[in-house]
Amino acid sequence: MGKIITIALLILSFSVSSQTKIQISGQIKNKLTNENLNFCSVVVTSLTDNVITGAVTNEKGYFNIPLNRGNYKLIFSFIGYLSDTVSIGNINSNKFLGVYKLKPSSEIIDEITVKSSSRISSIDKDIQIVTEEMRKGTADTKEVLEKTPGVSYDRYSNSIKVDNNSNIIILVDGVEKNQDYIKNLSPQRLKKFEIIRDPGGRYGLEGYSAVINVILNKNYVGHEVFIYDQLLIDTDQENINYFFPINHLNASYNYTHNKLNIYGRVDNDIKNFALNTDSKTEYASDNTTVYELPPSNNTNTYIREVATNYTVGADYYINPKHTISFESNLQNLPKSINNVENNQQTYIIKNGIITDSYSFNTLNNTESSSSNNSLFYVGKLSNKDRIDASFTYSKYTDEYSTTTIQENVYNRLEVGNNNKDYTKLNIEYLRDFNSKLNTQIGYGNTWKNINSIYNITNNNIVTNKEFSQTETRHKFYTYLSYNINSKFSTKFGIAAETSNPTSELQTNNYIIYQPLFDFKYKINSLFDVKLKYRSSSNYPSMSQTNPFESQLNPRTVSVGNSNLTPAVIHKISFRLSAMQGLVSLEPYYHFSNNYIGQTGHLRPDSIFEFTYNNIGFYQEQGVKTNFTIPFGKLFVWQNSLSFYNSKIIYNDNNNSLSDWRADSKFIFTGLKKGGVILLMYQRSMSKYINATGYSRQENDYWLFIVQQPFFKQRLNVMLGYMLPINWGANYNQDTYVKTNGYESTQNVDISILQNILLVKLTYRFSKGKIKKTEKHIYIESEGKGNGGFF
Repeated sequence: MGKIITIALLILSFSVSSQTKIQISGQIKNKLTNENLNFCSVVVTSLTDNVITGAVTNEKGYFNIPLNRGNYKLIFSFIGYLSDTVSIGNINSNKFLGVYKLKPSSEIIDEITVKSSSRISSIDKDIQIVTEEMRKGTADTKEVLEKTPGVSYDRYSNSIKVDNNSNIIILVDGVEKNQDYIKNLSPQRLKKFEIIRDPGGRYGLEGYSAVINVILNKNYVGHEVFIYDQLLIDTDQENINYFFPINHLNASYNYTHNKLNIYGRVDNDIKNFALNTDSKTEYASDNTTVYELPPSNNTNTYIREVATNYTVGADYYINPKHTISFESNLQNLPKSINNVENNQQTYIIKNGIITDSYSFNTLNNTESSSSNNSLFYVGKLSNKDRIDASFTYSKYTDEYSTTTIQENVYNRLEVGNNNKDYTKLNIEYLRDFNSKLNTQIGYGNTWKNINSIYNITNNNIVTNKEFSQTETRHKFYTYLSYNINSKFSTKFGIAAETSNPTSELQTNNYIIYQPLFDFKYKINSLFDVKLKYRSSSNYPSMSQTNPFESQLNPRTVSVGNSNLTPAVIHKISFRLSAMQGLVSLEPYYHFSNNYIGQTGHLRPDSIFEFTYNNIGFYQEQGVKTNFTIPFGKLFVWQNSLSFYNSKIIYNDNNNSLSDWRADSKFIFTGLKKGGVILLMYQRSMSKYINATGYSRQENDYWLFIVQQPFFKQRLNVMLGYMLPINWGANYNQDTYVKTNGYESTQNVDISILQNILLVKLTYRFSKGKIKKTEKHIYIESEGKGNGGFF
């Protein structure tokens, strides 16, 4: 009863308060480009300059502030713009004040440093305004991104992560483009980053854990050429053929003028590794242990990958409200190759005695090609309405052969090819009803056709197999966002997916519902909390459903499962943020009752068979934290940590494990002419659970970097050294399996990640300017009418 009375008093107090207040509102824009200034600061003062209250504008530049009746002044301020103060006179009723315009100031931008005012948080995204301090010493977008709290850049793999998760997608101005094209954009063109964690809509339905939307400055015209080469040098390697394990070469061109933006790029990746691998397998039924070791303790696994990628694209701005974009990506000239050769000396020990030994060799050759062609449309029908539409056609094919030879026993050859064609259609409508309420409605359609052909020649006996599958998915979603007041905001909605995978074996129909709910409370100007719930789907991949049996070694095979069904994973989290994201703490809990995971069993013929199944129960609980600590103006310490416990129950077997991931960097920006020094630590070699054990497939390292620009920022030289430090780092990728009567451990030694040199050279030639004209720009009338705001 006491709680009910308290709640009633709070409701009554809020009701009385709301009756005595009036609402003032308005919109703020860029004076030169007429662009809406979202998250601009609005401070309300009395005529004697006493601060009364304040607010920030929403994503359309609108603000809405409750006030008592009286005389007030407004102070508008935004990073990179001249502040402005206006008197709004005596206010005694609800009033839309009109449109105010702020003038950009390059002088202010040059003085900006990394501080909490450059970060803003809303109900569904965190926004980082790109400052000159962030651009300092950087050569491209990915190096600027890594200075954003919670975002890390893996210099070894050239991947971007959010909260230590690389399953993300990067957009530019809300449009999908080639990821490397976006990562290599000039730092000077960057305006801000929007970080969307656990997204809803199309990207949530496609399984991404985060979306980064890179917003560009709109007033740049000109062209640029960008070339970079990143080379890894293995200083401990004695074989000169493997002295350069990775080389990544990229060249791109970008032309922007008035209504047209054209870009193209080509990159070439070469990977060349010599590694040590070994394994140990125990069979309880006959007390047998099998060791697979490198012959004569030499390197026994050789990996060579070569890929060349081409991209061309264009954006055409029909007018300020309509944009059409096209992009084509090709990986075919020549085809990408992936060759892996493994040589093992096998020893079979029974009751402590070596009963047999032989050599075993595998050689896998894969040649693949792909093309991806997309058309995009962005339409701003009005200040309140926007439509995003896209259509993509993709084609992928690979041809592979796997030769396995057991000494004096057999010679087996597996030859096959996989082909996949698919299309994606997405249409999304966004409507801002007013400064408090907006909605998002979308439809997506995915069609794909998979065909696999598989031939086996085993001691001159030939077997042919073929598998094909088609599937059409329909996706519908709708979400509503509502800013209850300056402290409370919420977003909720639901998505539904239907799918009908069809093969010669069977036809299935599925429907999946995925609700979403977010609730945010702003405690004060420094702290806010957000409660999140959503569910996501996980569809089986081509390799997981392919029913062909592939031999891994004389005692192990892998078989796909064409009966897999889509999985649904439920996600609950509670995120506490301080200082607009400089510090965050997020406990989370994920669970599923039909999780797709790798399983396995020992067959009666003593062959262990890996496969995939919908596992009965899966859960992961943990906590993610990010914190950034500046030390004066020249030093920044940035960190991202994750601690978790995973659990799977399958066929009454309980598998549980705990582990952690980390990314930490210490940045010094005090070198002359914009040079920087970084000390980086990455701990990604963590366990990924499956029904029978776990696998660890990523990498750890300590890295020291010196980076210095030359020739007026055109040339950027990075020298890095992977330190020979074992503390906190694991240089063994391993896979562990344990089931009834069977236990196996496989190891890959990646200690080459110690004593490696990284050399990166970038050169950016640009000839352009910032356009500062108001010609051909649509100008709204200022300070008149409410324009349908309410």
